[in-house]
Amino acid sequence: MKRPVDHLACWTVWGAALFTLCACIELSEDAPANPPPLINTQPEHHCSHPVPGNYQFEAGLSYFSEHNWIEYIPGTLPIIIGAPHGGELTPDEVPVFNDGLAQDGGSQEYARAVAQSLYNLTGRYPHLIINHLARNRLNLNRAPEDDNQDNALAMVAHQFIDQAKNWVTQACEKGLYFDFHTNGHEHGYVELGYLLTRDELNLSDSQINLLSDNSIHHLANQDNHTLAEIVHGEFSLGEIMNEQYTLFTIPNATNIPFQHDYFTGGYNTRTHGSVNGGVIDAIQIESHFNYVNSGESTRLEYSLKLSQAIFQFVEHWYEFDLNDL
Repeated sequence: MKRPVDHLACWTVWGAALFTLCACIELSEDAPANPPPLINTQPEHHCSHPVPGNYQFEAGLSYFSEHNWIEYIPGTLPIIIGAPHGGELTPDEVPVFNDGLAQDGGSQEYARAVAQSLYNLTGRYPHLIINHLARNRLNLNRAPEDDNQDNALAMVAHQFIDQAKNWVTQACEKGLYFDFHTNGHEHGYVELGYLLTRDELNLSDSQINLLSDNSIHHLANQDNHTLAEIVHGEFSLGEIMNEQYTLFTIPNATNIPFQHDYFTGGYNTRTHGSVNGGVIDAIQIESHFNYVNSGESTRLEYSLKLSQAIFQFVEHWYEFDLNDL
């Protein structure tokens, strides 16, 4: 059933910015069949723990920063999605800091579509954070001090992500942040970034397992888990997408080693993943331009497949039943 979204309210948070509540993403009534589990295991974890006392958001409703430049749609899944480069707004009051930066075309659209599909699969929303400003006004995948951009705006966006992380940490005790982008490399692959370089991913499994500078450090250090099997094993996200949904990916269990151009994961993946501690892991998803900018039907088909792969990956590795949290 579609969640009602016809009421309005306002909140003041962090003592400064006003965040306006309004309509959420439009959701289809038709729910696709849940993808099967990768192996039959008994879920051991739930999102039933008390949420932070200062958490002021309601799932499925859009909260905006001042001027509606940053949007946060809270959820109740242990999944957080960011679309930092999908904005188009170019207000005069926000100066251009680097006119050579292009939008990740289609990234906001497929982030919303994946969020919708996850809702249709589970009846629950993921957390979704969207930057509506053009990338040359606010580059949210770079440290604010690295670019001549508005640090206050960047802080608001990252505070939204931190709010989502705090909810997931408290309610679910672990979870996963996805940073959605679009790549135009000639190879046509979806690139999954874990802060590991191409050369590191081409190492032997035993060598990969020694690498600690990665964005899924918390998951990889759980009992019976190894980093190599998570990033390119049989049940890795890349292999699920490649084998079950015929989506070309790197890395995966089939195309290793690889020599393609490859984005390893940027500032958000490092900042919001578990490389420096915490229970929220992170993966950068660089979806190829052909999947998300070749017409709406192609983008929606890709988004459905990606959401189903994320569903299976999270259930398998994080031991959640996403339909019974």
